[in-house]
Amino acid sequence: MDWDAKFEALTECTYFDWYLSFAQLAPFLTPLLAAYGLECEILIPGCGLSDVGVQLHASGYHNITNLDSSPVAIARMTATQTAERATDAMEFVCLDVFQVPAVIPPSTFDVIVDKGLLDALLCAPTTNVEDTFTYLRAMYQVLRSGGTFVLVTHSPTRLAYLEHAQFSWKLIRQSTVTHKNARSYHLFFCVKSHV
Repeated sequence: MDWDAKFEALTECTYFDWYLSFAQLAPFLTPLLAAYGLECEILIPGCGLSDVGVQLHASGYHNITNLDSSPVAIARMTATQTAERATDAMEFVCLDVFQVPAVIPPSTFDVIVDKGLLDALLCAPTTNVEDTFTYLRAMYQVLRSGGTFVLVTHSPTRLAYLEHAQFSWKLIRQSTVTHKNARSYHLFFCVKSHV
């Protein structure tokens, strides 16, 4: 899929969320993040043009890394945040998620919020199941012990990937949210075991 073209086509909006908006996620994310404190390190892989990182920043969380492989998305988000002067300690990084282990040190993040990236990988014609596990291993590696991986997905079957034996994280919460378009989205919260 040509994500650059998709992001270039979204000219009528500053932000765009493929799934749930921050307002719909906030009742689930706010208590989770409060437990880690305002100084927690947050990663949003496959951020695209989502305003989740921006809204978290406005809520007082400033150690946020927004990651996307699309230079178009990262350039737009960086320009928007520079114009709004909201960039302190919030990063926008253009990086393929498969390169994360080579660039980001292990155990860097307290919370990782995947809002559709796993789905995008699984639905891409060039991705296979092993690529999916490579992505999840990368996220597992950069998540601290005791940290939480949050998956927002359109499919309840994605839980099977998280529960695979190679990961020692524990499902602590599972919720379903119905979007205004009547589609249901599933939220899985997995805590990485202390190793």
